[in-house]
Amino acid sequence: MSLLSFVFVLASSSLWSPVRVGASLNPTVPKCNETYDDLADWSLNTLEQSPCQVAGFLGASCSSDGGYTIPPINGGLAYDVDVLLPENDLMAPNNCTCTSVFYTLISVCAICQGASYLLWSDWAANCTHSFLNYPLPVPPETAIPHWAFQDYSSQGTNAMFNMTLAQAQGDGPESSASPSSTTTSVTPTTSGASSKSESSSSGSKIKPGAISGIVAGSLALLLMVGIGFRWLRRRRLAEQYQVVLNPEWSLYAASPFPLPVTDAAAKHQVASTKQAELQQEREELAQSIYDLQTSRLAMQMEQPSGNGSTGVAGELLQARMLEMEARMERLTSELSRHIEPPAYENGMTV
Repeated sequence: MSLLSFVFVLASSSLWSPVRVGASLNPTVPKCNETYDDLADWSLNTLEQSPCQVAGFLGASCSSDGGYTIPPINGGLAYDVDVLLPENDLMAPNNCTCTSVFYTLISVCAICQGASYLLWSDWAANCTHSFLNYPLPVPPETAIPHWAFQDYSSQGTNAMFNMTLAQAQGDGPESSASPSSTTTSVTPTTSGASSKSESSSSGSKIKPGAISGIVAGSLALLLMVGIGFRWLRRRRLAEQYQVVLNPEWSLYAASPFPLPVTDAAAKHQVASTKQAELQQEREELAQSIYDLQTSRLAMQMEQPSGNGSTGVAGELLQARMLEMEARMERLTSELSRHIEPPAYENGMTV
């Protein structure tokens, strides 16, 4: 905090409400009903003071004459600025009353008289500034009980005093006046409203240990991914080498490169195909010639004896046979051209 800001805060606090330090305080407070004597089990501080008495001392510390009055209350009423103003001109919102600690104490003071209490937001509505702790020095005549430091910041607009929580906390370590200085603000020595606020803000930050864990986990994950990728790559390379070294693997694993086709192999494949086609056509043609010869012979046998003429039909069959025989010769000649000669190696037939 800069020096100018410190001077501004100090001046505004001094002008807002007088804080009485070092002088005796004489508050006037009501007594709790006998019906609520069970509150004494946990609500009294170590000085055996009731919540009404502690609230009275805190209110008197902002009074110019050291006096402060908390009037009795009952029925369905609740303590508010309007109720306390007639008895205290300085009860108008100030550093002492616009605190969550004073609100908690005055709420229990109302409960022990059979009355009610307001929401924290309703109590702080008339305050220009409100505090979720007690920022002023604690008067030496009293001590603030541990349960008075309730945290209303996390409860939203419906925040209010929690009796169950107060009973559970009980009168733990208290906040009292500091013997070394009477001008500094006193905060709870253990978990109070301010300490809870600090712990909640620090809890929202990422701890160094968590950051280290995240970094270590990320590095481990990257290392595992790298090892897995390297293992897969080595395995694929090993499979490729195995195919090259062991021909039997070619039956089960695909070769990485297709085998080259030479010109001789291509010519041999074409010649074999052409030879098969010509051979099939030649066989079909031979069957056709045989059928024609059979038909011509049958026609000759049907003619009268001594007459070898078969007429026009016989002449047509004869012409067809001659045509097919000529075609047969051409196929035989062409087939001979497509039959490959035997291969030779070192001058000898294989």
